[in-house]
Amino acid sequence: MPMPGDPSGRSCVVLLDTSASMNQRTSTNMSLLDIAKAGIEQMVRRFPNNLKFLLVTTRNGGTLESGWHDSQDEFLAKVKNAVARDLSNLAV
Repeated sequence: MPMPGDPSGRSCVVLLDTSASMNQRTSTNMSLLDIAKAGIEQMVRRFPNNLKFLLVTTRNGGTLESGWHDSQDEFLAKVKNAVARDLSNLAV
């Protein structure tokens, strides 16, 4: 379904939890954030290049990090650079 503002009509919104709890380590010593980032990258690489992604993190209660006009490579760079440090207070 096309999202408002998405010129291509092909879109996917990704919400990435960047709260401090995502710094927890698993038994393999990977952080929960690193596992989430790897999953997002695998998902994105399976889609065609004309699919647009919107990245929203939980920083400051919800922050748009990457928009419709960013390429998949730009989107993935912003995912890679995400840091877990904030408390999340997304309104439900």
